[in-house]
Amino acid sequence: MIFHCFRIGAIGDIIATSAATKQLAKYGKVYYYTHYPNVASMLEGVEKTFLYSTQYVNSGYESIVIRFDLYRGNNPGVYIGDAAIEDALLYIPGYLKKWQDLTLNKAELPALKSTEKILSQPYITIQHKSGWSTLKEYSFFEIIREQLEKYIRVIMIDENDYNNIFSYIQHAQLHIGIDSSGNHIAAAYNTPSIILWGATSPRWYGYHSAINIVNKVDCHPCEFQDKYSNGYFGKCKKEIKCIDQTNPHYIISLAKTLLKI
Repeated sequence: MIFHCFRIGAIGDIIATSAATKQLAKYGKVYYYTHYPNVASMLEGVEKTFLYSTQYVNSGYESIVIRFDLYRGNNPGVYIGDAAIEDALLYIPGYLKKWQDLTLNKAELPALKSTEKILSQPYITIQHKSGWSTLKEYSFFEIIREQLEKYIRVIMIDENDYNNIFSYIQHAQLHIGIDSSGNHIAAAYNTPSIILWGATSPRWYGYHSAINIVNKVDCHPCEFQDKYSNGYFGKCKKEIKCIDQTNPHYIISLAKTLLKI
């Protein structure tokens, strides 16, 4: 059995499906199609990766095509040949539905392949930018870096540094970041983490293993009020209160407590 898994979206969207690929590998081989095949190669259970296309590679084996869609209704979930089973396997972070005799158990954490340690000395990681939305980014991460560097080495994460990002976060003493790839990577490796949520909400994309910081402003989370228009992906009309009202010194104090410094 070959499971041909398709996933559009950002790096974090790919990593979040690893709970499913790990379980699918128990029943057959997992081939993964994405715009970031080098990232998909880190997912547990994935045997081969391919650059995203609408067609899957003819392997000569019985095949099931699984499309992990960003939102309900984009595409049906599972295809067997030309027949589609609507929502048979719709991905929601942390929860997977049952398809015939193939049962994917509830899995709250991503599952990534282990990495070698790059740095020998203790350090923390900070991810201050998202690959696709400025409504997740905070201007004060430089303050956090400067203050914590007095006590421990700080690695500023570049989401496009595929060769190192997984190792850096896996072996860090603490990860501080936003709703982006680092959030999922830290959860997969059980790295202690502080995640700041701007326009998005940990209700859907957060993990219980993290300390999730949310500002309870009246317009949060704006993504659910206006998901499919410019309310979330366009300009915030409320001066981005969910971000601007976050106190960086609280984050610094919390990090020092966790690090016992």
